[in-house]
Amino acid sequence: AGVPGLIGGVFLSTNFVAYMYSMMETTVANVVFIISTQTVFLPIVAYIFLKEKISPRGYVAIMLAMIGVTLMIGDSLGTGSLKGNLAALTIPINFSVLVLIIRKYPKVDMIPAVFYAGILSCLYGLFLLENFAISTKDIWLAFLLGVPQLAFGFIFITIGSRTTPAVMVGLLITGIAGAGVYVMKLRSDNAILKANQVKLEEAVSSQKELIVKQQNDFKEIL
Repeated sequence: AGVPGLIGGVFLSTNFVAYMYSMMETTVANVVFIISTQTVFLPIVAYIFLKEKISPRGYVAIMLAMIGVTLMIGDSLGTGSLKGNLAALTIPINFSVLVLIIRKYPKVDMIPAVFYAGILSCLYGLFLLENFAISTKDIWLAFLLGVPQLAFGFIFITIGSRTTPAVMVGLLITGIAGAGVYVMKLRSDNAILKANQVKLEEAVSSQKELIVKQQNDFKEIL
């Protein structure tokens, strides 16, 4: 991979840290919406540095993608934290640079960049950790996030971005991310509905008990 792979690993590792930090500092909806702007960043960067032209259908697809993301999570958007929003903004920028490097050097094996990103992320984590007490559950969750999702996902991205136009890469990533968050939103709404249903059932049960008690008191008075 050489120098391009190392540079790509630096940008990718920065993405990982920015993602985790922004998730802690601002809302999930804000993070996803800001990340989806890579649909716009990628074609612009590719046009400026690689002279990749954007077709009219590409412009339409970009607009539809942004509209779709807005419709899916628009009602969940909030002000959030400025630091979190700025951290999230670095994600589409860094990702655009990564894809730019892959597109610039299609014959270079960029898969090692994912390995470099993992190593660098571990080093960042050592400096950011408040303590080294990590539970077994957290280790298992970190494994699920790091291996099946991030590692394999970005390996496929590095392979596919060699021959796939930047516009299409951005649209695919935005579509997958948007769909995933929409599913999470549906699950969250379902959980809220269930919680409200439980509260309603408890209120009805309490009212029934109160009515029975009042009836018994009334009978004793008579």
